[in-house]
Amino acid sequence: LGQQVFAVCEAAGFQTIECFPTASYTCFGQMENFDLHIPGGMFAHSRLAHDILDACVAALTAERFMSGQATELGGGDGYGSIVVPCVLTVP
Repeated sequence: LGQQVFAVCEAAGFQTIECFPTASYTCFGQMENFDLHIPGGMFAHSRLAHDILDACVAALTAERFMSGQATELGGGDGYGSIVVPCVLTVP
């Protein structure tokens, strides 16, 4: 299903990225002076709180990618690359 979502978005003219929220949390956690503020009301009475947080972190990852402050990893498997929100030197 994920590949179909990517295809539809790209056919509509949107640029898409794939990210792994746990890797994004790690990168953001290592950045100095980076604070993430999300209104608590987004999580009130929600069984999907972790999905909401993942979506917020994915959006921040995409924002960094669009501004050239992210790194694409992998991509040789035919399924695309994974974007992490930090600039890495990859051999």
